[in-house]
Amino acid sequence: MTKEEDLGDLCQRANEYVSMLREKKKSKNKRGKIADICENIPFILTSNDDRELFRLCRAVDYICSAVQGKTEFIALPPALSLEFAEHIRVYMPKVSLSYRKIENIGVTSYMLGLAIVGAHIAMTYRLREGEKEEIIYAYPDVPISADIDFRKIHGMAKSVISSVVSGEGGRLTLLCGVASAIVLNYGNKLRETSGLMLESVRTMKSGNKVMLKAFEALDLTDLARTIFRLGIAGSIYNLTSNYPATDTREARIVRSFIEDLSKAIITYYSIGDLQELYKALRALTSESTINALRVIYGSEDLWREIYEGLLEVKVS
Repeated sequence: MTKEEDLGDLCQRANEYVSMLREKKKSKNKRGKIADICENIPFILTSNDDRELFRLCRAVDYICSAVQGKTEFIALPPALSLEFAEHIRVYMPKVSLSYRKIENIGVTSYMLGLAIVGAHIAMTYRLREGEKEEIIYAYPDVPISADIDFRKIHGMAKSVISSVVSGEGGRLTLLCGVASAIVLNYGNKLRETSGLMLESVRTMKSGNKVMLKAFEALDLTDLARTIFRLGIAGSIYNLTSNYPATDTREARIVRSFIEDLSKAIITYYSIGDLQELYKALRALTSESTINALRVIYGSEDLWREIYEGLLEVKVS
C-alpha cells in the first residue's frame, strides 16, 4: 500500500470508530440530550492547551485531510510535551538543551490526529480529584488472525483494568484478569501463540504540567497458558471485570478472596506451588464467602458460574 492508501484506510476506520461511538451512546441513552462525541478529549490538558486541537472529530479531519495532501506542521502541544517522573527519566535518552523547548519539536497534523484517536481507543480509566487528574491507557498487543476479534479482546481488557482500578484492587489481580480475557479469546490457540503483551501508559497532571508517571510492556503469554491449564479463565474474568468498589461487608470479603486467589495463581505460575491455590479456593467452603459472592454478583447465573467454575479447577 502507498502512504495515501494507508491514510485512506485509516480515515475510513477513524470515521467508522466515531460512528460506532455515536450509536453506542444513542443505544445507552434513548431519552434526553446526548453529548456530542466530537467533544471528547482523551488527554489531560494544561491551561496553555487549545481544546479545539484535541477534539476527537478534529483528529479525524486531520487524518482524512492528509489523504488529499492537506497537511499542517503543528508545534508539540503542552499536553504532549510530557515531564518524566524520576523513576522513568533514568531510562530515557538525554535530550540536548537546544531541544527542550516545545516550539523546537513538532508533528504533522495527521500524526497528531492518529495520536488522539489512538489515545481515545486506549483510554481505560480517568480519575479527577480536585485539581489532580490521572489517565491510564492500556493496549493488548497480541497476534491477530482472521478468527481473533481484537476489538473484543481490547474491550474485555479495558473492562478488567477499569473495574480493578476503580475498586482499588491489586496489580496481580489486574494481570490475572487481563490474562483471562486473552484466554477466553484464544482458547486452544494459546499453545501455538506467543508474544501476548499488555502495554500501558499512566499520565497525571502536576500543577500545570502533564507527567508520564509509568509505562510498561508485559508479556502475559505464560500466565495466560497457566490460567488456561487451570480451566478457570471464565471465573477469573467475571470476578475481575466486576471487581466490587462498594464499601460493604460482602464487598470486602469478595475483594479479599479475589486478591488471595490472584496471588495464588501468580505463585503457581511462578514456582509451580499449589499450596496457596488450594488455600485460596478453600474459602469457597465458607458460607460467608458464598453469600458474599451471591450478593455482589447478583444474578443466580453469574455468581453460580463463578463458583462452579472455580470448583472445577484442573491441577496436575
